[in-house]
Amino acid sequence: RKKNKALPLIIMAGVLVALIVGYALLSAYNAKKAEEEANTETSTVEVLKKASAIPVAFSYDIKNQVLEFSYDNEEWIYIKDNTFPVDNDTVTKMVSGLTDIKAVSVVNKDGADVADFGLESPALTLSVKYSDGTDYTFKFGIVNSYNGYQYMTYTGSDHIYMVESTLASTFTKELKSLYKAEIWTLQNDAVTAEDVTSITIESADGQTNTIEDENGIEALFELVY
Repeated sequence: RKKNKALPLIIMAGVLVALIVGYALLSAYNAKKAEEEANTETSTVEVLKKASAIPVAFSYDIKNQVLEFSYDNEEWIYIKDNTFPVDNDTVTKMVSGLTDIKAVSVVNKDGADVADFGLESPALTLSVKYSDGTDYTFKFGIVNSYNGYQYMTYTGSDHIYMVESTLASTFTKELKSLYKAEIWTLQNDAVTAEDVTSITIESADGQTNTIEDENGIEALFELVY
């Protein structure tokens, strides 16, 4: 009988020990997990950081065309045609990430061929000039199929970095997508639709469309009159 009375106590003690051990293991696991997450969040590499300077000019190539912009009198200008109506909000957002560029890691390129990273024939070449007089050319290579990061290097650096692919994809906009549409009104009461023989519309990429039929001319004329 004494043994029977002691048995529940032994079982309860065993359960209590198991709970204590389980709690300790769980606490250790959570602490390790938190440490790993903290290390992941802070394991970025500073590539380029500008404390006060801003981009004042940049260029990039897309579809065998080089697009060049400069910042003048608080407005972005398309260098090849300063009458081109640049969408300043869009361009400002594009360059906003160029004052603090971070990488997720530096590539160990020992024994590797630079061509393996796609940097001999870059997917994107981006040149940037800053208000402090410095300028850099960034080259973006292939995207790593395993982790989705893109290889990048820039002038003055011996390193190859792995960066978020969104940094390069920001500069894939064609000129026509950087056009700011304007609404204007024809202020001339002496001109009527009957006086117009044709209306030519030119898009931002240089393509033209000429309207010559009376109904089309009248419809377009009403939009601008």
